[in-house]
Amino acid sequence: MNDPANDPLPGAFEDALDAALRRELQPPALPAGFREQLRAAVARAPALDHERLRRQLENEQRAALESLRAGTVRMSREVFAMLIAIAFVVGIGAAWLAPGLAQRLDLDTGQLVALACAAGAAGFAAWVARRPLTSRLMRWLG
Repeated sequence: MNDPANDPLPGAFEDALDAALRRELQPPALPAGFREQLRAAVARAPALDHERLRRQLENEQRAALESLRAGTVRMSREVFAMLIAIAFVVGIGAAWLAPGLAQRLDLDTGQLVALACAAGAAGFAAWVARRPLTSRLMRWLG
């Protein structure tokens, strides 16, 4: 097996590749009078007020953080409301289906509760694993 550190081919290959790229990818020419226009624009520009610029950047950062926090709080409320709604629907379904299901499966109440908890844990794991689906669902609900 060849040692890449002692092999002269990669260096020669890189040099040839660089030369070919320089030939094929020429930088575009600047428009006529570009440098004079640039100097004139710099001369017309007022001196930078660093303090004003710093305050502006801090205000923009503060606004972005507030927006992010507000979105997080809103999302938390949406998730909480969805969990309450799911718990309500599951509770109604369990109260309606539990007696017949316990009789049909020949299980007592404790076994039925354990089975429901296992099914709930599996459902929660599947929900967490399908994060893109839940984000789409949350956008659709919101």
